[in-house]
Amino acid sequence: MRFFPKSGCPGIVSTSVMTPGEEGMSIRKENERSRPHGLFVFAVVFDAVAKAAARAFLSGTTVSLPFGAFLRLHANPGVAFGMAGSWGGALGVVGVAILLYLTYVVPLRGRAGRYGLALLWAGGLSNAVERLALGGVTDFLFLPLGLAGIPGLFVNIADLWVGLGVCLLAADVFRQRDGAEP
Repeated sequence: MRFFPKSGCPGIVSTSVMTPGEEGMSIRKENERSRPHGLFVFAVVFDAVAKAAARAFLSGTTVSLPFGAFLRLHANPGVAFGMAGSWGGALGVVGVAILLYLTYVVPLRGRAGRYGLALLWAGGLSNAVERLALGGVTDFLFLPLGLAGIPGLFVNIADLWVGLGVCLLAADVFRQRDGAEP
């Protein structure tokens, strides 16, 4: 069965004639649109595997890393970086509202915006599901900050996805503002 991009259905012959170059361009555009979905799946699975490995291998153990970072199992009953423990549900609802707004209202033209949004959804969903299932989130990576009063933060891979997603969304917004091509 052959897929004809202009008709949108497998096995349905399009009434318009496409040159081989046009057909390739259309299929390439469809592949680019599906890449953020693949990134989302990869990010969720990678985070789940990393958290499971941390729970299995880091109990009572500390593994030193360069620059003062280390791996240690840390149960996080709060939201981002262990803050606002009793506000988790309310902040989760606000987070979902923001993600829905970004997904359906804010126009994202470039790949950076689409990938950033996929990472935001993956990180947020990973942590939300774990919080509902276990009553908290598994953090295992300590990143030293060296700020007055804040020695560092415990994070997990989903937190890193969220941070990277925000950076990619910001890059997309600034590129749009400056009139750059996506």
